[in-house]
Amino acid sequence: MEKAISYEQKRYGTFYGVFLPSILSIFGVIMYLRVGMILGHIGLAPTLSIICLSSLITLIAAFSISAVATNMVVNKGGTYYIISRSLGIDFGSAVGIPLYLAQAIGIAFYLMGFSESVAGLLPEYDPKMISFAALGVLGLLGFFSTSFVLKTQFFIFLAILASLASIFLGHNTVEATPLFFAEGKLTYWMAFAIFFPAVTGIQAGISMSGVLKQPSRSIPQGSLAAVVVGLVVYLFLALFLWFQVPQSALASDMMVCESIAKWGVLVLVGIGAATLSSALGSIVSAPRTLQAIAEDRIVPRFLGKEFGKNREPRIATLFTLGLSAVFVFFGNIDLIAPILTMFFLISYCMLNLVAGLETVMGSPSWRPTFPVPAVVSFGGAVLCLIAMLMINAGATMVSFCIVFAIYVFRGKKLSSNWDDMCFGILMLFIKTTVYRLQSAVFASRNWRPHLLVFSPSLTPHAFLLDFTAQFTQGHSFLTFANIVAKNSLYKRETVEKTLKTVLKKRKLKAFVDVDQVDQVIEGYKRLIMTNGMGPLTHNTIVLMHSESQAYELHPQVIKESYNSGKNVIVLRADSEMGEAKIDVWWDSENKSTSELILVIAHMYHKAKGRKKSQITIKTIVSDERARQQRLDYFTEFFSKSRLNVGFQIYVGQEEEEFKLISHFSEEADLTFVPLPTPSDGDYQEVYGEHLKSLKSLKRVAYILAAEPVNFQEIFR
Repeated sequence: MEKAISYEQKRYGTFYGVFLPSILSIFGVIMYLRVGMILGHIGLAPTLSIICLSSLITLIAAFSISAVATNMVVNKGGTYYIISRSLGIDFGSAVGIPLYLAQAIGIAFYLMGFSESVAGLLPEYDPKMISFAALGVLGLLGFFSTSFVLKTQFFIFLAILASLASIFLGHNTVEATPLFFAEGKLTYWMAFAIFFPAVTGIQAGISMSGVLKQPSRSIPQGSLAAVVVGLVVYLFLALFLWFQVPQSALASDMMVCESIAKWGVLVLVGIGAATLSSALGSIVSAPRTLQAIAEDRIVPRFLGKEFGKNREPRIATLFTLGLSAVFVFFGNIDLIAPILTMFFLISYCMLNLVAGLETVMGSPSWRPTFPVPAVVSFGGAVLCLIAMLMINAGATMVSFCIVFAIYVFRGKKLSSNWDDMCFGILMLFIKTTVYRLQSAVFASRNWRPHLLVFSPSLTPHAFLLDFTAQFTQGHSFLTFANIVAKNSLYKRETVEKTLKTVLKKRKLKAFVDVDQVDQVIEGYKRLIMTNGMGPLTHNTIVLMHSESQAYELHPQVIKESYNSGKNVIVLRADSEMGEAKIDVWWDSENKSTSELILVIAHMYHKAKGRKKSQITIKTIVSDERARQQRLDYFTEFFSKSRLNVGFQIYVGQEEEEFKLISHFSEEADLTFVPLPTPSDGDYQEVYGEHLKSLKSLKRVAYILAAEPVNFQEIFR
């Protein structure tokens, strides 16, 4: 169960809780140290398009986040919480871990920006040592007090505003450099990958969801305001730099903002304040994402342990600081920025999918006060995917492989205690598919068996389970049914539970349908007529021989099935089969049934563990001339069928049929025998004769085709 969070803990409003953390992350490393470089390498128009495209992707993600946040109570974990409570814990784990890694890597990213600016002024100091020193100081602040961090952010915001004013008021001349593009020119998508982390600052605000007074109001308002303000400032900054600084200087001077500012010291203060506050914001938000992941048991729970009256995630903070230190040691800004971009684009893509799918499904529970059209959310997801592929298709595949691997090896092992939208997604997919199937044109060659299997006993016979599993091979719809008389010792619920337990042990995926009735035959008739939905109905009835039902009940069920256009299989056996020698008896008078038998025998033969079995087609003719005609027919038919079968033709009289079948199939492990078509006469007597006359055979599958399908098409 999730821990309840009291109102007192949720004490921050929109400005302090969402807008400030978001805007301070947006006004960071990229704004001061990389916008000029990107301008110098690719020009004004491409840079403006990158700013607009990046902001558009983030804005759509903010819309989707707003829709979800105004439809649910958002607790700690921010983006992770939204995805996991919408798509489920398995998908949440697949996206939550990369999202946390992006936030932890972001700390190193911001610190590198800080150390790069300091090293430009004090080249005698090692940038990595500067980063480690800053990480230690900020780590102590984040470790002991979230409240202190959030309160200082307002003063940092004022410092950034002062630095921006100094830049826009500045008119200092910057000389062009002859080293224009000396180190290679950026491509458009490389520049996009470097810039995009600038607009991902909304994650910092969303991650504070656990300490907000009203997350459903603060997250939309704060996130959207931060994106819009960031877009305006970046556009004006790019235009100002382009018209004030030579392009060559933009490309080569990372500190160009400080060079042109009216008061350079304010820009230096702004750079320090922005980079350090962004790092500090991530030091606060990343551990809370890890804490939420730990509380869901995706990672060890001790990582989410809380300390103090404010329930600070100190173990998660220490772990995050250690991880950030590793990236500080091995990375640099231009290397880490594309990694951040990939992880953030994945999380934005998933957020957009959540909002879009919820809108399309239209569940009664989906009632956001900030609705977003599905086309907008899906469009945002597509933009994220296109951007990832354009930046680096290989890295995109690797990123999704990482997400998929986490889902397979961790997410699928978890179970959630809350509702998610996966059920709704499946229902939407099924509804669409079923309606498409309803209007689709059926072709005989696409036929597959969909079985309604009746078990005469509380526990299905071993051969019944084996035959249906091997026959369908997991590619068909399978329903196990049982009819319970109202005067029976067993209740409907008991029988249903037993059936499900047996099927689970056998790892056999099937529906279960149990009916308790006064008249058993009426229960059979009802299920034969009503089981299924639309085009997803069974086409074949499977019965297991039972002495108590065989001679009275089964003939009625067979006639009812045949009249309803359902094929029939009646199985008789004492035990399961090992390696199979399969005999198929061919009836030229009932060609459709014979062809169905051949399909069933072939599918059973194809099953795992049956491929060494041998199928032999056997038939009886009246004389040698008929034998030669049947031989010619079989030779032609099976030469085109691509079936590995043998065939044997016997000469005998019709009245000797059962005797010949019993004699020539006495060594067979499984014998397929056609049933005669029910007529207006006494079918009970005809059927009983088949059962009694072939009692000596080990295992028999009696088959009757009733479905209007040309089974011969399957073998062409």
